[in-house]
Amino acid sequence: MQAGNLGLIRAAQRYDPSRGHRFASYACWWINQAIQRHRHDLSSLIRLPESLLELVARARSALARGPAAPVRDSLARELGTSPQRLIQILALQRCLQPLSLDQPLSGDPAALRPIDLLEDQRRNQIDETYQWLHDQLLQLAAGEQQVLELRYLAEGPASIARIAARTGRSRSQVSRWEQRALRRLRQRLPSPSD
Repeated sequence: MQAGNLGLIRAAQRYDPSRGHRFASYACWWINQAIQRHRHDLSSLIRLPESLLELVARARSALARGPAAPVRDSLARELGTSPQRLIQILALQRCLQPLSLDQPLSGDPAALRPIDLLEDQRRNQIDETYQWLHDQLLQLAAGEQQVLELRYLAEGPASIARIAARTGRSRSQVSRWEQRALRRLRQRLPSPSD
């Protein structure tokens, strides 16, 4: 809608009533052109010049004529470009085709996919975080380690009462160990700027 409005503004700026054309007929072309240009600008992550896209479209239509498609030199002459530039245009045409990250690289459905080749950068950060936490847990007192392990790392979160019964300690002592251990871990956390 906004692109059409910009086309209308452009038509109003360029309209010359002395030529005898109706404004609606004149503005229609400018509105359509602005919408097409806007669609082109948003159609790809990489914006290509209009003239290059026009050559790609002409090459596609020439190649789609069927089995009697012209050879490279005659196609280059037909498009008004050099054979080297035509090779670049045809390569560009292949690059403009969207590729799914889940699409197999070969015809075999069990083949490697592009997503398999990408490394997940977050995975390294997660492993580093767990390593830091593991190192910090080893520096806590044995009772504090045991309480945190039972409270957060065991088969499921255990209650203070269950940990107290399992370790033979009072609930208040288990609670104090947990609070002290968590406080020490918080103090050792690296600052966000590190």
